[in-house]
Amino acid sequence: MGRYGVDLRALDTLAVRAVHQAVDARTLVVIDEIGPMELLSPAFRRAVIRAVEEGEGMVATVAQRPHPFVQTLQARPGVELVVLSPENREGLVEALVTRLRRWPCCRPEVGRGEPW
Repeated sequence: MGRYGVDLRALDTLAVRAVHQAVDARTLVVIDEIGPMELLSPAFRRAVIRAVEEGEGMVATVAQRPHPFVQTLQARPGVELVVLSPENREGLVEALVTRLRRWPCCRPEVGRGEPW
């Protein structure tokens, strides 16, 4: 965390609510990031677990530094870890969009918005 701090009340109010709303709406949950500061919040960790267990799909960035909570998520069935590197960064966005378009929560034909 270094010189940065975390406002747990703001995280619990805004981020946790947004994750729950996305799960309730049965839409893609996008989290940037599940890192050391966010993991200080038990409510945030519970919301992430709910998104994984009940949600339609989730894309999240995670810190590279090992953390037991993140390692538990990565070990779950159906979770895929994609590592960003200088070698893959140019084509990664297109590859991820192609994958996401296969997910039911990201298909515009189910009435969830415009194609992207």
